Amino acid sequence: MNQRLLKQVILFGLLYYVVYLCLNGLIILLSHIPPKAFNLDPLILALYNIEVLLAWPRFLLRRLWPAASNPPFFGIILTVVNCLVWGWLLTGFKALWTKVRT
Repeated sequence: MNQRLLKQVILFGLLYYVVYLCLNGLIILLSHIPPKAFNLDPLILALYNIEVLLAWPRFLLRRLWPAASNPPFFGIILTVVNCLVWGWLLTGFKALWTKVRT
């Protein structure tokens, strides 16, 4: 793996992580708005479904290890692996897009 590709994977992984954190924050912010003021339940559910889609590598890896015996650092490792998987996928999509455009 060349150094440029590795940098792109890491940068896209960090970008994914920032988007994921912002999405979580937006869901929390919208859930604190009283339903009598605005009924945002359909929007919150749609955002939650997007969040579930973005966390599918973490969900799959979580099923490999029984929950009762998780080590304390397991959540951090899953987050890093999830970011790297999405970084790798986004880098692949970018490379495919540039090949299609040229």
